[in-house]
Amino acid sequence: MLYNKNLRLSPSVLQPHCLACKCLLLWLPLNNPREDSQLLLSETDLQWVFTVISHAYVASTLETYGSGLLVFHIFCDLKGVPESQQAPANTLLVLVFVAALARSYSGDAIANYMAAIHAWHILHGINWAMNYDQLKALHKGSSHLAPPVCKCQKQSPYTISFLLEICTVLDLKNPLQAALTTTFYCICQLGKQDGLTDPKLALDNHLAINNLHPLEEALFSYTHTNGKRRPLTWRNFLKCLAEAGRKAGVDVPPAHGICIGSVLEYLLQGMPFIVMQHAEILAPYMQANSLVLSESSSSSTNSENLAGCSCISFSCLFSHVCEDKMSTK
Repeated sequence: MLYNKNLRLSPSVLQPHCLACKCLLLWLPLNNPREDSQLLLSETDLQWVFTVISHAYVASTLETYGSGLLVFHIFCDLKGVPESQQAPANTLLVLVFVAALARSYSGDAIANYMAAIHAWHILHGINWAMNYDQLKALHKGSSHLAPPVCKCQKQSPYTISFLLEICTVLDLKNPLQAALTTTFYCICQLGKQDGLTDPKLALDNHLAINNLHPLEEALFSYTHTNGKRRPLTWRNFLKCLAEAGRKAGVDVPPAHGICIGSVLEYLLQGMPFIVMQHAEILAPYMQANSLVLSESSSSSTNSENLAGCSCISFSCLFSHVCEDKMSTK
């Protein structure tokens, strides 16, 4: 596949034509510090170091970074920056590159492009010496200058009252809808809600209706109309939610409103802001229960995002971790 007419590199044996996911691996710097080492190491040793480091990046990351690396090299070609100065890149070069992206890219896209250059240096053993204060300030400024189309619109949160309205039109004896209620009711603390918004009752109902074996299958699996078990996908989750919203006569906020609503509800219930701000609070629990979470992940067989066991584990366990943190305040 040919490059876009506006994304063409100057011919170079160091940057062979390849897929974006291969750029980080196949595009070479002019000088490789590992090859110039005084140590008497074989080519096999050096290649193995490269291979191991390359596994630090998943396929999707390699593809994203490859696109960023392409833009960086095209920028260098347009500015007449020789290959000898592209790696190791100095702070000024990266600053000018980032500034050139401002007003055209979102802050997240620019951050990925910066990370791509950094990863390319790491992968090929090139020294990365940057003035991070300047880079941080420039990235912040470029985020503020991002075009409106790149900025997320404000979204309404999911609230307890909204969940109540949705629940009135759901058939909790329907396997799919029983699984659905369990997922979005996880924004409530277990055992802290009564009536229709009690997530424990929703979970008990889901397990009973679908006759699940949580240790053997995704916790949000449900019995399909054909009698086969299916894990709940994000697509079916949103489809079912939209249908319930139409029946209830309410507007269903975008999906991210679930995350917004969960944070808002915790804050309204007195959860310290610092607790909501730091995701690493959950890390000790996840590390201590890595076996459970790994089993949850292995049960996901669909390429779509599955609202499987790992999701329910994260949501529900977050409640307990937060409760523990509050009790120590």
